[in-house]
Amino acid sequence: MAIGKLHSKYKDDTLLATRNNLRMEFPAANFDRAYSFNDDFITLATDDTTGDPTEYTMNVVEAGAGDSTATLADAVGGVLRLTSAANENDGVQLQTKSEPFMLADDKPLWYGVRVKFPKATQFDGAFGLCITTTTVTDGVTDGVFFRTVDGDAALDFIVEKDSTETSTEAITTITTNTWYTLEFEFDGTNVEAFVDGTSIGAAAATNIPDNEELAVTFAATNGESGAVNTDVDWVRVTQLR
Repeated sequence: MAIGKLHSKYKDDTLLATRNNLRMEFPAANFDRAYSFNDDFITLATDDTTGDPTEYTMNVVEAGAGDSTATLADAVGGVLRLTSAANENDGVQLQTKSEPFMLADDKPLWYGVRVKFPKATQFDGAFGLCITTTTVTDGVTDGVFFRTVDGDAALDFIVEKDSTETSTEAITTITTNTWYTLEFEFDGTNVEAFVDGTSIGAAAATNIPDNEELAVTFAATNGESGAVNTDVDWVRVTQLR
């Protein structure tokens, strides 16, 4: 598992809580200084009637054949599978029911997700922290997230406040069905992003959404006909209070 700068010293330890224990910012005797969200997708609570996840708010578009769904795929360690139905612009979006994170001054935060994209160009996706909305891939007002858009094989990193964004474009070129570990770290002032443990370059210092609470967000939208699957291995976020 590739991980970012703050956690690289303890990259062989897959438990975020243990890594935090080893880091001075998160001493074991003072865990009240930090809070975390972790999902390895080994289990996924669902509604008995609809089959929709109950711990996330889900929005779907499914004009084509089949359904847009969020389910678990058979995989060692657990995988969330976002299935987009078979029409262009069909898709599925999940957000945590609360907005538990804010990039406030002097409150360092680390976000990481491991994701596999189904297509390089005919696909819209967004993964990160965003304000609650029903249409993430159509645009959000506030968030820090990784984005790919239909017709472009490049992955971009977006920092956005009040509908004004700082975009770092083409941080990597997407290869179909390849796992990517995407991370960003907020040091209390700036945001730095990483792809597979490598920094994308200069940290973003503008348009940081420091006045909005943000939800953990996954969004996947089909860019052409034919159902597709987007897989998420895990997501983890931790922040100092």
